[in-house]
Amino acid sequence: MKILWELYVKKILCLFLTICGSPWASAEVIRSNYKENLCLAVNDDPAAGWRTDRNVEVATCDGDDHQQFTLVPVQLDTGETVHKFQALGQCLDIDAEATEPWTQGNNVLVAPCADSISQQFDRVDIGEGWFSIRSRIDGRCLDIDLNTGNGWRTETNVHLWQCHEEPNQLWTVPLLNPESPAQNP
Repeated sequence: MKILWELYVKKILCLFLTICGSPWASAEVIRSNYKENLCLAVNDDPAAGWRTDRNVEVATCDGDDHQQFTLVPVQLDTGETVHKFQALGQCLDIDAEATEPWTQGNNVLVAPCADSISQQFDRVDIGEGWFSIRSRIDGRCLDIDLNTGNGWRTETNVHLWQCHEEPNQLWTVPLLNPESPAQNP
């Protein structure tokens, strides 16, 4: 219990006093507001290991490495700060070439970190500990695909979609937001 308390205090200090230089000093689980116990995850299927990019989806929260994301601030030449989300040593990325024909949403994956707008995001606070993740490419948000017409990855795949602040686009970091309705894994 003492270790959990110390970790919690460290997170609060990092968040409010910015002693860590980033809102998230370490990797954190990002929980969805869509369904209970769903977290942002990188598909860690060993069969997908040959790919240089891995699909991003939601999965039952387990806190394993494939669900640990670090928010990294990036200072642009304009002085503006955007963010990269890192997981498994790679960065959240938008597959600009793979537009899903049934949704017109670009797929989200992780790829080697690069100096690319496809890896730049805004963390937009919605309130009560919830936020949306908005792509700098065109302002669309990370969205859990609820399209039942695609058949094979309903309610698990994450893609870009017009921002609407519905539960399938809302995220929280439970350890940093103990007042949010989400529970820690």
